[in-house]
Amino acid sequence: MNIEYSPCVMENEVEGVTELLNFDVDSYVFEDLDLEIAAKCLSKRDRNILILYLMGHTQEDIGRINNVSRSMISKRFKVIMEKLEHYFFAR
Repeated sequence: MNIEYSPCVMENEVEGVTELLNFDVDSYVFEDLDLEIAAKCLSKRDRNILILYLMGHTQEDIGRINNVSRSMISKRFKVIMEKLEHYFFAR
């Protein structure tokens, strides 16, 4: 099977099973309008991290695609959550 790879698709092998991971944040559709609006207040980088997380990716996967450690993504995600909390509770 021929697979076209793009920056939005990554191959992941877990226990001998190869899966293709979708990292195309532009394809994500928010199911919650309030969260979609709140996400727009984030920087593009933070919004992408949030969307990848909402797509079901682990912090390790997100770190790998962004060339940073899982720990760095964890710290960034904490900041993202604080910004979202401020958005929702400041209204």
